[in-house]
Amino acid sequence: MSPIAGRIFDKFGSKWLLTPGFIIMIITLWNLSNVTTETSIAMVIFLHSSLMIGVTLIMMPAQTNGLNELPRELYADGTALINTLLQVSGSIGTALAITIMSASQNSFLENVADPSAPSAVSSSLTAGVQTAFILGIVLAISGLIMSFFIKSSKNT
Repeated sequence: MSPIAGRIFDKFGSKWLLTPGFIIMIITLWNLSNVTTETSIAMVIFLHSSLMIGVTLIMMPAQTNGLNELPRELYADGTALINTLLQVSGSIGTALAITIMSASQNSFLENVADPSAPSAVSSSLTAGVQTAFILGIVLAISGLIMSFFIKSSKNT
């Protein structure tokens, strides 16, 4: 998707990729938050692929737009900073999502008669994952709102 997103970015700018990217992410995350143990693997693969399309439509234009604001001699430093921030924010986001998932899973198990039953364990995991995807929806909605205020960089 990156070459396609790059062509669209060159023609229309970042705003026309960020907003649809966030909309795709929100719709996909909403569907992922409704995944159960009965959901087919093909549906999960389709939803994951859709989510990655949305991420591609967001990441490349946002990074390029940000780097285009820098003077040419600072491109290397900007790239290094973006790569570092991606790693740090990815780690924080993963830790937050796992914490929410675990807390939701434990909360679910507190209300079950036999928490050690295999069906209760799989249902609690499903409940935890659904709650973690709701966090993703909230973050994607905040990104969508911010995407309305993005201005094309001076170098595009």
